[in-house]
Amino acid sequence: MQTAKKIIIIGGGIGGAATALALHRVGFEPVVYERTKELREVGAGIALWANATHILKNLGLLEEALRVGYLTTNYQFNSQSGKELVNIPVDTFELPVIGIHRAELQSLITKGKGIAYCIQCEPEYGARVQEGLKQSQENVQ
Repeated sequence: MQTAKKIIIIGGGIGGAATALALHRVGFEPVVYERTKELREVGAGIALWANATHILKNLGLLEEALRVGYLTTNYQFNSQSGKELVNIPVDTFELPVIGIHRAELQSLITKGKGIAYCIQCEPEYGARVQEGLKQSQENVQ
C-alpha cells in the first residue's frame, strides 16, 4: 500500500502556513486552501513567547523574526495614570520573546528565507471547501 504524501490544509493564515512549512520539511506535499483571494496586512502586533519562538527556531525562521521583530525584555503594565502595576522580566527564557506585526510573521512563514523548500506549499487563494466531503481510512473524497 502506498503512503499518501499530499495533505490539504484549510486556512492560509499563520497557523495553516506554519503547518504547511513544517509538513513540507518532513517530506509531505501540503496544499493550502484559503478563502481570501490574497493575503493582506491584517491585525496588529503580537507577542511570541518562548514556545512560539521555539517553533520558529525549528522552522529555521527565528533569526529572521529577530531581525524584523523586537526583542522583548520586560512586560510592564501601568495604570491609567501611568503608575507601574507590574513589571515582569521575560529575558531569562532559553529562547527570546519577540514582539512582531502579524503581517511580518505571516510573510516570514509563507516566504521563509526565500526558501526553495517551500515552493510546494504556495497557497491557492480564492479556493472554497465544499460541504459533503467523505473520509475513509484510505482517503478523503
